[in-house]
Amino acid sequence: MILDHLRSLTGTRLDRPDLVASTLNYASYQSPHVTGGDFIGIDPLKENLAHFLIHRGERLEQITSLLRKYDLDPELAITPGEAPAGFLDALDSWVADYWRAGRISKKQLSRDFWTRHQDDGSSHLYGFLSDIGLLLGEILIAQCQSCEWGFDPMARKREHSSFVNRIVVTGLAVPADNTIPSFYDPGLSAFYALRTVRFHPDPSAHDLTLNLRARLTYYPSLKTSSSPPESAIVTPKRASKKTPVTHE
Repeated sequence: MILDHLRSLTGTRLDRPDLVASTLNYASYQSPHVTGGDFIGIDPLKENLAHFLIHRGERLEQITSLLRKYDLDPELAITPGEAPAGFLDALDSWVADYWRAGRISKKQLSRDFWTRHQDDGSSHLYGFLSDIGLLLGEILIAQCQSCEWGFDPMARKREHSSFVNRIVVTGLAVPADNTIPSFYDPGLSAFYALRTVRFHPDPSAHDLTLNLRARLTYYPSLKTSSSPPESAIVTPKRASKKTPVTHE
């Protein structure tokens, strides 16, 4: 009965009890303003972003400590100038091996459920997924010097947008044909990866690092693309960085 309870909390296979225990003891994360599904406004988003940046160091330490138990060390991957491909390969293999979900409902892995509960401090599992996303975002920021954490205030104007109220990596240049957005939501990537692993029969079928790898691949050519439109992204200012750009 206790094992069933653990499995229901973590969505992790019982033949991986070390990961079950690690996830159960994982500290959840709570934003000052729980976002829900409706746009919460620019000022609350700024407060959420400031809170995220204050706690990002301790959250990164927590996910690093957990990953090192599985011989995964992200230190080089989040170091500017170091190639992250080897770590990303190892991370994908770990997901395929250890993210086999147990008793976790489709409702818990629905986008609406995630949107309502991913930042309210009520779920160890969602705290863990958010920190996996934090790590992915830090890798992108380490590789792309114009990138930083922010949010997209125009997301609320996009019908059924997954990005409204969400803290994302901003500052990516966009090609003239707008084929990829100027921001990247790594937390949502982590959530979708768990959902794919949970419901897909192929244990290697997931997309945890797919979007990140695409941005790392395309980014060098985008820096010299035609001038994008003016920015609508709100991000913390850095003296040495240009204002990020976006598109609708």
